[in-house]
Amino acid sequence: MATTFDVYPGDDYIPSFLELKTLTELKLQRYLRQHGIKAKLEISVRLNLIDNSSTQRVNLNSPAWWEENQYAWFTLEGIAGGTGAYLLSLDEEFRQSLSSDWTSDHPGLQPTPELAQVYTTARSLGRSWYFRRSAGQPAEINIAYGFLASALAELTNGVVYSDDSAWDFARFPALPHDFDTWYMNPEAALRSDYAKWASDCLTSLAEKYRSSEQ
Repeated sequence: MATTFDVYPGDDYIPSFLELKTLTELKLQRYLRQHGIKAKLEISVRLNLIDNSSTQRVNLNSPAWWEENQYAWFTLEGIAGGTGAYLLSLDEEFRQSLSSDWTSDHPGLQPTPELAQVYTTARSLGRSWYFRRSAGQPAEINIAYGFLASALAELTNGVVYSDDSAWDFARFPALPHDFDTWYMNPEAALRSDYAKWASDCLTSLAEKYRSSEQ
């Protein structure tokens, strides 16, 4: 089963691929360090056509935006697998749903000026990104695709959202600085299955990179 993270921008700025790569790597490094894992993960990206295997190199200084018949494929150096990033044009019905009513599914979530700004901007722009992770990915990719979404949300003053079991539904929509404190953190998971999944990923990484030092 594939899971996704949506990113709704809070302003009209589109960061470069280099900005997205750099901030994601910083977030990954911080996460790994917090969990006692000595590893440095480096992100690569290329553009693929959706309907065939054609691939295109990316100018990292160019905006992280592409044609709608393409998707960005993010990988980690030396790691199998990857995550795809797609553009999503918001239809009128969906744009109207991006309001304070969005929080109706989350009774404990208090609307804030930051969230209100995102709703207003996303409705006006009518666009978003989403990151898709297919099942069976290695632990590094499971972790990285969430932080790619968080980094893009931070760079656009936006939010991360998911309703397809990418992580605890009750946590969303999430501001990036909040997301970073609980994503793939076993102690912060609201459900035991997410806690176990995060713990299993961290155990796998700890064993892998401990053995690589020997």
